[in-house]
Amino acid sequence: MLLPPRKRDLRFTGLLACFSLSTDQIVLHYTGQGIWARTWGRLAPPTDIPAKAEETRRRLEAERLAHMTEEQRQAYAAEKAKQRSWWWSAPEGQDWSSKRAEKDTERMQRGESVIGGYIKDALGQSGEGGGAEGQNKGTK
Repeated sequence: MLLPPRKRDLRFTGLLACFSLSTDQIVLHYTGQGIWARTWGRLAPPTDIPAKAEETRRRLEAERLAHMTEEQRQAYAAEKAKQRSWWWSAPEGQDWSSKRAEKDTERMQRGESVIGGYIKDALGQSGEGGGAEGQNKGTK
């Protein structure tokens, strides 16, 4: 190690930021794409597909549906709906927003803080809901 350890203070943070930005500018000048743009471009998930790929997907879907009977179309639609909602694993169900609005209205009528209620629910201390209601009931 050539340099002894230094404390990380505001000066160190400023110097590091300036070094990072200047290095990014030099790489941008030579390659046409900066370090940060390249890094975030690789880390970010793809959000959209090219127009030609989307058109191909639509055409294949239409062709697939054209060769199906009505029963097969209904089964296919049910399977697609199941695939779209695979991530929904909350125990509240699909009408969670109306239930939450009712719960918020009740809390406001009682004079409680809505945000505070969310925090209590998240910590599992309210007993009315929340992810950990069964875990912390005995510790109230």
